[in-house]
Amino acid sequence: MRIGIYFTPTGDQGGVYTYSVAILEALAHIPGHQYVIISTSADVPAKFLHHRNFTLVDLYSRTREISLKTRDLISYTLARVAPWLTQLLYRFRLYHLLTPIYRLTMTAQIKAVEEQNLDLIFYPTSSNLSFLAATPAVVTVHDLQHRLNPQFPEVSAGGRWEHREYGFTNINDQAFRVLVDSKIGKEDWLNFYPTDPDRVVSLPYLPPSDLQTKISPKVLKQTVHDLKLPSRFIYYPAKFWPHKNHLNLLKSLVLLKKKGKKIHLVLTGSKDADFSSFPAADSYAIKNKISDQVHYLGFVTKPQLSALYKLATALIMPTYFGPTNIPVLEAWVMGTSVITSDIRGCRDQLGNAGLLANPDKPKEIASAIAKIYSRASLRTKLISNGHRRVKLWTQAGFTDRIGAIIKDFVKASRDHRNS
Repeated sequence: MRIGIYFTPTGDQGGVYTYSVAILEALAHIPGHQYVIISTSADVPAKFLHHRNFTLVDLYSRTREISLKTRDLISYTLARVAPWLTQLLYRFRLYHLLTPIYRLTMTAQIKAVEEQNLDLIFYPTSSNLSFLAATPAVVTVHDLQHRLNPQFPEVSAGGRWEHREYGFTNINDQAFRVLVDSKIGKEDWLNFYPTDPDRVVSLPYLPPSDLQTKISPKVLKQTVHDLKLPSRFIYYPAKFWPHKNHLNLLKSLVLLKKKGKKIHLVLTGSKDADFSSFPAADSYAIKNKISDQVHYLGFVTKPQLSALYKLATALIMPTYFGPTNIPVLEAWVMGTSVITSDIRGCRDQLGNAGLLANPDKPKEIASAIAKIYSRASLRTKLISNGHRRVKLWTQAGFTDRIGAIIKDFVKASRDHRNS
């Protein structure tokens, strides 16, 4: 068969990039097929470009800038100028009238997919292309937070809710298989988008493979110097979306400071998020006189990211979203203890390999930080549990599930021809 993969993430996109590469790696280990990488990214790993079973259709230089500009213009018009339009269209079941506009933003991509005469194509991230193009598709959906947490504007405001719902409803109607990150993710999909359970496959994220687990003391010392790091700190790598909950984390630092515990917090990730919480967080830190404890680094390199995990006393992740959060896997790989949110999904990911805290309660977050900060034996135990837990997910298991999906498609195609 001719099997495609629509590869869109750039190397700085973290978990989505890791997941997309894992699918490429899986396909490379499944013989008997020809694979076509249709890419709008410049960051396809070189080894796949030279693999005998892979060919590349490079849309990066020809389509990415035009497509993104067109999409952004349409998004701005709908979300900022007339958000009521998308809401009305959805309410009266007329959202499909926007399909020609969606097609316009993806003209080159639709043509590229259909010209390749593919039997099947994988989409490592959900894309309207998966149902706008005629090729049977396997589509990954990474979250349903517009349904689970619509109170957060970054997933619901300005037509975002309707846009997501339009995409996911069509994916549910047309995809050969829908891939989700966990059993919890499968439960959520079937709850919101009823379908044959066999069409929804749990394919957990793999631990990132590009972190440097062995770092010399000299390199760590240089990182401390270059980034002006405190001697001890907790670490939170997260873009400043409201759901990342930076403000309650800062409130926990204030509570700890009042008890005489001055804890430093290192933050990485963009502050230029939709509905960014950075201005509110920065203002709060200044007002409560903890600015000297908060170290915002912005984007860091992969070697610096690895060093930050090694140097941190703990990863702190009080997010409102789950089920799977990539930084937790990164911390386990790097031997860093973990504190994350005591919410559905996050509890299941964590198991016994970290501490939980209610993201709504700064007092609970502060208590978890104090506990993990003061008890070396607890950190050692959690790190050990993390090392064991991260081994539950392997590339071999990931490849087996991708292979099973391809076999199911071959069988379904044969049955369809014989019917």
